[in-house]
Amino acid sequence: MLIPKWFIRSRFWFVNQFMDEYLSREPIAVLLGVVILHIPFYFWGVHINREHEIHFAHMNYHTTFAPRRNRLAHSLIFEEFEMQVEQWREIAKEES
Repeated sequence: MLIPKWFIRSRFWFVNQFMDEYLSREPIAVLLGVVILHIPFYFWGVHINREHEIHFAHMNYHTTFAPRRNRLAHSLIFEEFEMQVEQWREIAKEES
């Protein structure tokens, strides 16, 4: 036994029962069964939490940057439109 008798002798009886292999065999078996049964639920929960985080990260990005991107695209479209108008004016000026 790894634990010396002088250490066990001064402890309470419920500490001794957890140190005894015969008395702790059933609780350890139950605990092992519980752990084995909960491993799939743990990984399922990790997966769902990760998907939840990714979804809300995308939503936060969209709410933060979508208006800026729309304003930028709107500005670029009108810039392109003004360039086309200038080119048409130059062509019209050359023809007249």
